[in-house]
Amino acid sequence: MAEKFGGFATTHDGKHVTLSQDEARALLDSAEKQKQQRASDIPTSHNALAIISNAMIRLRELGWRDACYCPKDGSEFAVLELGSTGIFRSFYMGESPDGRLYLDDFFVHPDGCLFKPLDRLTDDERTQLEQCDEQTRRNIERDCERFASFKDQQDEG
Repeated sequence: MAEKFGGFATTHDGKHVTLSQDEARALLDSAEKQKQQRASDIPTSHNALAIISNAMIRLRELGWRDACYCPKDGSEFAVLELGSTGIFRSFYMGESPDGRLYLDDFFVHPDGCLFKPLDRLTDDERTQLEQCDEQTRRNIERDCERFASFKDQQDEG
């Protein structure tokens, strides 16, 4: 008996769409292929740690610093969060050392983040920041529309 595959995807506008069996199978096959490639490229924990170490060194060479050293005066700066592929506009809110960074519509602790002054971003970094800003704007607008619809539903009920 053939395996059945299914699932859902979330589009950029926040809608959940059903995947066909072929689409779900293609995603699963792609994920498995990527996993096999990673296992081939990075066979051991030691190899993975060396890559992380070299990436952190390179990010520091590119001017990124640990976010615990970010400005705490309310000014904006760029932030990247380890494990994310985005570069986000951010500011520090609260009193050090217990404050948080606001980025991508979330508050996060500075641990695991790097910061860079906005005026020191490369053209590529600035483009990525602008793309993330736009995606964040769309997400906030979508969420506000959702919350407003909840209120409308309450008023009708």
